[in-house]
Amino acid sequence: MQYNIKIKDFGDLQEIRTYSIPICKGVKAPYRRKKIKLALTMAQSIKMEIKSLQTSVSRTKQKIYDYAKANSDEFVYFVTLTFNPSKVDSYDYSLVTFKMTNWLRNIRKKIISLKYIGVPEQHKSGRFHFHFLMNDISAILMDSGHKTKDGMSIYNLEAYKLGFSTATLIQDRERVSNYLCKYITKDLALQTKGKKRYWHSKGLSLPQESVDLIPDIEDIVLSLENEASYHKKITKGIQEVNIFEHKSKDIE
Repeated sequence: MQYNIKIKDFGDLQEIRTYSIPICKGVKAPYRRKKIKLALTMAQSIKMEIKSLQTSVSRTKQKIYDYAKANSDEFVYFVTLTFNPSKVDSYDYSLVTFKMTNWLRNIRKKIISLKYIGVPEQHKSGRFHFHFLMNDISAILMDSGHKTKDGMSIYNLEAYKLGFSTATLIQDRERVSNYLCKYITKDLALQTKGKKRYWHSKGLSLPQESVDLIPDIEDIVLSLENEASYHKKITKGIQEVNIFEHKSKDIE
């Protein structure tokens, strides 16, 4: 199957991607990756690994974006959770993810309707902490007495005992999806190779996705350039990808 346009429907918004060269979906490579790697030079092999890492980062970011965007009406608070060095070795990614997973499991017992999407961030020091978008968790919040530079109250999570915590009301639902994705970097991907890079609650929605092969894709691109509320162009070798956000559900 080939396609040169992909549409993700988030309900009140569509993300539309067009491709100058059609994408072949479901086509398997004629050789196994392992056999290909054996035939490569060292430089080619390194280049291939870098490309694989970039692809992995892009896929992770896209999944996080889809969950955050499709459930933006649910999320109320932006939450940051750190670890107290005397309680948890925050340099140890396997340990902090284990602790975080257990904490989330316990919180779900207190807030049955808990919904979240979260990612790790690695500080320059090498320590890990987490950022989450969460729904209404006011039952476990207490006012810290501090304010953001915009005058918004900063809360602490009374149920979090592993370190320091903050929670603030989400002000811009459009930007927060991109904000969460920025923490997924190539450096983080290297540190967490083969490991989980994001956490989400069960029952979150994902956008409906459809693809098509349109003969005159250039006409669609021109039309969307004039009508879309957002446009970004990415060039990958000879492939040109246009990313649009469109309020209308219909493509003329």
